[in-house]
Amino acid sequence: MTSTAESLRDREVDQEPRLRDRSSRPRRRGSVLPAIQNALVWLLGIIGAIAIAWLLASWIFGLHLVILTTGSMSPAMPPGTAVIERTTDAADLAVGDVVSVPRAHDGQLVTHRIVGIDDAASAAERALTLRGDANDTDDADSYVVSRAGIMIFAIPGLGVALSAMTSPAGLAILGVVLAGAVLWVLWPGRR
Repeated sequence: MTSTAESLRDREVDQEPRLRDRSSRPRRRGSVLPAIQNALVWLLGIIGAIAIAWLLASWIFGLHLVILTTGSMSPAMPPGTAVIERTTDAADLAVGDVVSVPRAHDGQLVTHRIVGIDDAASAAERALTLRGDANDTDDADSYVVSRAGIMIFAIPGLGVALSAMTSPAGLAILGVVLAGAVLWVLWPGRR
C-alpha cells in the first residue's frame, strides 16, 4: 500500500503533461473577436472615464469649453480650436490674457487677447480693450465686464471633432454606434 503523499505526487506528475498539452495547442481561429470585444470594452470605458473626469473638473474648477469659429486668433489658435477656460473676476485679469467675453449688441462670445484694461463704472467691473492675434487693430468697442472666461489652454482641431459629434447628425451616428458597440460586447456568445 502506498502512502497518501506518494499517491498525490503520482497524480500531479500524471496531470502535468495534460496541462502542458493544453497550453501548447494552437489558438482557435475565432479568438480575434473576443480580442476586439475586449478592446472595445476598454475604449468605451476610457471614453466614459474622460467624460466623467471632464464633468467633475468643470463642476469643481468652474471650467468650460469654447470652440473658436473664426481665424482672429490664428496662427496659434486657428478656427476649430477648443479653448478650456475658467471664469474669473475682472479684477484678476491682466494685459496679455486671452479671454472670452460677450459682445454688447448680440451676446456672442468673443475670444481675444487683452491689450488694455481701464476702470469702469463699478469697482467690480473693468473695461477691456481686446484684439485678435491675427488682427492689425483693436476691437472697435471695449467690453465692460465683471467676470470673464480666461484661457487655461487650447487644443487646435479638437473643436472640429467636438462640433461634428454634437451636431444632430453626429449625435444620431454616435448614439447608433455606441448602442451597437454595447450590444455587441454584451450579447451572449456561443459557448
